Amino acid sequence: MFIKTIDEGHHHKRELWLDDKTRVAHLWVIDHTMRLGHVTVRMAGIGGVYTEREHRRKGYMRHLFQDTLKYMTDKGYEVSMLFGIENFYNKFGYATALPQYRFSLKTRDAEDAVAADSDLVSHPVTAKDMVDVLALYDRCNAERTGSIVRSPDTFKAFRKGTNWDSRVESRLWRDGTGKLLAYMVWDQDPKVVRVGELHAADAAMFPTLLHSLAQKAIEKR
Repeated sequence: MFIKTIDEGHHHKRELWLDDKTRVAHLWVIDHTMRLGHVTVRMAGIGGVYTEREHRRKGYMRHLFQDTLKYMTDKGYEVSMLFGIENFYNKFGYATALPQYRFSLKTRDAEDAVAADSDLVSHPVTAKDMVDVLALYDRCNAERTGSIVRSPDTFKAFRKGTNWDSRVESRLWRDGTGKLLAYMVWDQDPKVVRVGELHAADAAMFPTLLHSLAQKAIEKR
């Protein structure tokens, strides 16, 4: 039995093999920089934890995870985080640290929101917009513990929604001078409008964002 690490840029896949032909489990260690108040730390994000069905409940993931804890320490990560499974990751020293918020609003209530003046320019987020989008993201999250520092070199587009396998749509708003005022990202879903991320330079933009969401919801009726 041996463990193989495959490095793919900022993603590191760790695989547990019984022999040269039998892989039984794997997980990903993903490089992140995370904010803790005014400082940043090197964070290892754990994802894609999976054991082949025929090899489950045999202790293989425990073996891989314990080795991965040493791997992360040796590589100099200061903290590791993941979306946990109850009564599993605590055995490796993980503890619940951050809340996960959800907020819902009925379409009929959102319809009362009034959009801003028509001189705003709005369109889907493109690759050319990402520098401005990331700058706004950084301003809004500068002191938010748990937020991830996004680099223009690696974060070039919104690829995932509120779930690992969901794809997204996006939109931004600029004023007449081209200044970015807000952006919003939501899941591609035929039934509901589920927003994963939105940021605005000023709270005065929120009615416009809500108005846009209401129109999206009406289209899905």
